[in-house]
Amino acid sequence: MKTKLTTMLLAVAMLPAVADEAKPCAFGYCMGQAMEQDPTFINSDGISVLAVDHALFDPLTVHWTPATGVCKLLGIVNINSPDKYGTLHKAKFRELVGYVERKYGKPSGTTDRLLPNSIWKRQGDWLMAVKRRERQLGAQWKVGPIPSALRKRGYHAVDLPKGIDEIAILVDANKIGVYYEFFNYVECKEKGKAAAGIGADF
Repeated sequence: MKTKLTTMLLAVAMLPAVADEAKPCAFGYCMGQAMEQDPTFINSDGISVLAVDHALFDPLTVHWTPATGVCKLLGIVNINSPDKYGTLHKAKFRELVGYVERKYGKPSGTTDRLLPNSIWKRQGDWLMAVKRRERQLGAQWKVGPIPSALRKRGYHAVDLPKGIDEIAILVDANKIGVYYEFFNYVECKEKGKAAAGIGADF
C-alpha cells in the first residue's frame, strides 16, 4: 500500500506547472519562485536553503537567493537499516529512476562502478565501498553540454522541459538524493556568493 501511495504522490509531484510553462515546477516549487520564509541555513555558496516536510522526502530542501528565486530542489530519501550488499539502496534507486524515466524519458547516462584501485571488491563490500566513496551509483538527465569524462562513458544530452537544466539521482551511504537544478542555478550561485562576499578580495 505504501509503495502504491508513494508512486501516486511522486507522479503528481512531477507534473509540470500548467499556469506558466516557462517556469517549470517540481514537488510544489517553481523556478524563480520568491521565498518569504527564513532559511534553515545558508550554504557555502551563500544560497538560502529551507528544509521542508514532504510526503516523499525526509526532508525536501529548497534552494534560492532573493535575486533569483528558487533555483534548485533536493529531496532526500533515507535508507534505514541498510545491509552490506546494498539491497535496499539498489531497489530504491531503481524505483526512483523508473519514476523519472516515465516522466522525462531515459537518462543521459547511469554510473554503477567501483573505482579501479578499491579493495572493496567482494559482493558483501558494496556498502563499505559506498561509504569510502569508492563505489558510485547514480543517474543523470542533463540538457548539456556533457563533460568529456562523461561523454567517454556514453553519456549524452537529453531533452527536458524548458527551464530544467539537470535532474540527478545519486546514492550515498545512508540516503539517496534526488536533485533538480533549474537554468538559473549558475546565476543563483553567483548572486549568493556576491551577497555573502565569498571570493571577494579584501
